[in-house]
Amino acid sequence: MTEQEEKGMTEIGISFRNIEDIQNYLREIEEFDIPMDVKCGSVSVDAKSIMGIMSLGLNKVVTLLVSSDYSEKVRTAIANYVVE
Repeated sequence: MTEQEEKGMTEIGISFRNIEDIQNYLREIEEFDIPMDVKCGSVSVDAKSIMGIMSLGLNKVVTLLVSSDYSEKVRTAIANYVVE
């Protein structure tokens, strides 16, 4: 079990090809009034921050950390960006 799982968080791999992907992703997760972070290596940013996500770069897999209670709803909402 990972440290995030122990804290009740689920890790979801996501990737963006361009700024439009990021904008569409942000529209989808706006509806969730819960804290979420995106992590790439040792860098962690607010999952609802366009500037933070852009700073992580495009065309690579980053990790969305979301409460396990909401993980399936979030995964469904952002299915176009989920990397299995």
